[in-house]
Order: sequence, then structure tokens, then C-alpha cells
Amino acid sequence: MISLPNDAEVSLKGIDGSRSGKVIGLDNQHLTLQRSGNTTTISLDRIEQVSYDRNSPFYRSSGEIVMRGSQVSPIGAQDTWRDLPLSDFIFRDTNTGQAGVILDTVLSSTELRGVSAVAQDSTYVVDEMYFDMQQSSITLVLTPY
Repeated sequence: MISLPNDAEVSLKGIDGSRSGKVIGLDNQHLTLQRSGNTTTISLDRIEQVSYDRNSPFYRSSGEIVMRGSQVSPIGAQDTWRDLPLSDFIFRDTNTGQAGVILDTVLSSTELRGVSAVAQDSTYVVDEMYFDMQQSSITLVLTPY
């Protein structure tokens, strides 16, 4: 289980600037943000990256809301999961930002054991997301808390 913090900054390619809000949807072609009750859908091919404020709250799988930095410190080093098929990213609960990913197609068995060991007692929190539309994939940069 991974967690997407509440506050995302979506940097757009070219001169389009950026958008901010809570990521509430992701499919093979679009990302959906919510801010102040309004939703915006952005084509993934327009997104340079999605980044999360390191002080933004996140939810643990138990439902507990946690403030990164002030309430809890990382328990391990930042990790990068590259080239995950977009179809292997599954939202479990858009209200709390809980999601799941299928890793056995992109990580070795040794890497999977390491991730599983860390995930037993902690939550991987997304710091950044990158999309590769040619390969229909996502790269996640995460930190365990």
C-alpha cells in the first residue's frame, strides 16, 4: 500500500505552468485533481511531473492522518520504482490517497522482499510521479514513513 499526500503540485510541459490540488483519479490517459470542491482532469502527456510538499499530511492504511516532518520522520531512504505499467497503479481510496501498485513485473524478487519488509511496518509515501506515455508507464519516487 502506498499513500499520496493531500497536496500535489502538477508541473505542466511547456508554458502551461502548473496546477495544484489533491490527486483523486489516475487512468491510462488522465490525472484528476480536486481543489476547493472543483475537479480538473489533465491529459498525462501534458504533465512534466507531479510533486508533493514534504510537509503535506498523508494517511496510513489504518486511517490515521500523519504530518510528515513534524509528527514522523522517514524510516528509510527514498526509493524509485521505475516504469510501472499505468494499469498496475490502483486507487484503493481516493479520500485518503491510498493506492496499490503491482511491483512483481518491474522489481526483482530480492527488491520485492526488501519492499515487503519495509511495508510491513510503514507506509510508502509518494514524493514525485513521472509519466511516460510512449510506454504507458509511471515512475514513482517514494519515502517510507
